[in-house]
Amino acid sequence: MINIPNEIKRIIELFNSFDHEVYLVGGYVRDSLLGKETYDIDMTTSATPSIVKEILKEYELDDKYSNYGCIKFKSNEYNIEITTFRREYDYKKHRRPSKIEFITDLKEDLKIRDFTINALCYDGNNLIDVFNGLEDLNNKVIRTIGN
Repeated sequence: MINIPNEIKRIIELFNSFDHEVYLVGGYVRDSLLGKETYDIDMTTSATPSIVKEILKEYELDDKYSNYGCIKFKSNEYNIEITTFRREYDYKKHRRPSKIEFITDLKEDLKIRDFTINALCYDGNNLIDVFNGLEDLNNKVIRTIGN
């Protein structure tokens, strides 16, 4: 079961009220399924960075990586990072993309994640598991997405 703090539920509701998708993704989802507590929350959204800033205007935001689609902030005891759905091109040193394109397709965004267990998403009600990460988690397998 994935336990979502009330403040995070409120953030999900905020994005939904602006007609934007937003999901918990990666380590928080994985660790919650393993019964581990974590204070770092990654989220992914269909909202562009400028819209994320508008939606979260009541928070003190760190937008120095907004050109990569990433906005960071603290909420009570949590460190939150919200990143716009994106596609990446031409990696430098196998990790840093030379080009980023913001997109609206969650499944396409999940393709850039490293491991299947880090591509697990949760929208507050449903687990989204495009790459069979839950099966890998249950079988204690670390499998990459793509090559």
